[in-house]
Amino acid sequence: MTRVTIADVAARANLSTATVSKALRGLPVAPANRDRVLLVAQELGWCPNPHASRLASGRAGAIGLVMAYSGLWYDVELLSGVEAAAVASGYDLLVWTVQSLETRSATVLPAAIHQRVDGLVFMDFVGSPRQRDAIASLAVPTVAVGGDLAGSASFLIDNRSASKTAVRHLIDLGHTRIALMSGAVAPSDFTPVPEERRAGYLAAHEDAGILPDPHLQVDGGFTPDGAAAALSRLLDLTPPPTAIFCLSDDMALGTIAAAATRGLGIPEDISVVGFDDHPLAGPFGLTTMRQPIAAMAEAAVRQLIERIQGQREEPTHHEFPVDLVVRRSTAPPALTAG
Repeated sequence: MTRVTIADVAARANLSTATVSKALRGLPVAPANRDRVLLVAQELGWCPNPHASRLASGRAGAIGLVMAYSGLWYDVELLSGVEAAAVASGYDLLVWTVQSLETRSATVLPAAIHQRVDGLVFMDFVGSPRQRDAIASLAVPTVAVGGDLAGSASFLIDNRSASKTAVRHLIDLGHTRIALMSGAVAPSDFTPVPEERRAGYLAAHEDAGILPDPHLQVDGGFTPDGAAAALSRLLDLTPPPTAIFCLSDDMALGTIAAAATRGLGIPEDISVVGFDDHPLAGPFGLTTMRQPIAAMAEAAVRQLIERIQGQREEPTHHEFPVDLVVRRSTAPPALTAG
C-alpha cells in the first residue's frame, strides 16, 4: 500500500505543500485552508511520517542499549524494563549485543551512532580505557545500569555487600565449606559483576575467620547446564561443600535440579543460595538475593530522557537496595542440624 504524502494532500486540496505542511503541524494558515487540508487529509488517510518529524526536530526519537545478551532471565528482565520505559516516553529502542569475550574487548559501538540515537544505556559495562574514552566523547547523554562510567548517570546495586550478606546467612547457619558458583573464571572488560560478588564471598569468610578453599570456587557459566556440570565437580571433592552460593538464580535453579537427579536433598544434603529472585525462585523455595532489575532499568531510561530533553543537566548516582529472601533451600549443615 502506497503511503499518502503531504504532496498528495496538497494536490487534492489544490494548495501548496508549504500551506499543507503548516496546517498539518498546527501552524497559522487561513481558517478555510486549514479546514480544507484537514478534510482532505482525513479522506486520503494521511498520517504523519515519524521519521521525517524526528529529522525536522533534530532528534532521532530513539535510545540505544548496549548489553551482553545471553537470553537468560536477567537479560530479558532488564531489556523489558528499558523497552517499557522507552516506549512509554515515545522513543524507539535500538539494541547492540555482544556474546563473547573477544567481541566484548572490541569496539562495541557502531560508527556514527550519534546520528541514530538520542542517548545510550550501557548494561554492566566497564570497558577498556579506549572504549571509555570513546563513550565519554559521544555527543549524546549516556547512563549505566549495573556499573559506573565517567560522565554517565549510574543505576546499580552494591554487589559486594549483597554477596557478603548471602554468604553470611550460610555462615550463621553453621556452614564453613561454602562453594562459590560464578559465571566467569576471570573478570572481563564488559562486566564487573562476577568479580564484585566474589569479593563479597571472600569478605564474609574473612570476617568469620574462615579460610576459603580455592577448590570450592567453580565456573557455572551463569546457565542451568553449566551449573549442573559445576555441581558434579564440587561433589567430587573430599569433603564436598555443605552449601553453594550461586551468583545467579539461573545457576541456583540448575543446581537444585541437578542435585535431585543425584538423589540429594535441598537443603538436607546441601544448601543453595541464588541471586536475582527469578520468578521460579518462590515455587522452588530458593533462598536468594532480590535485586530490582526492572526498576533500575526504568529509572535509568527516565533520567536519560530527562537529559535528552534538557530537563536535567548533571548525571547522578543511584544505588538500589538488595534484600535477602530466605526460603526453604537453606538450613544448618546435616552434621550440626538439631
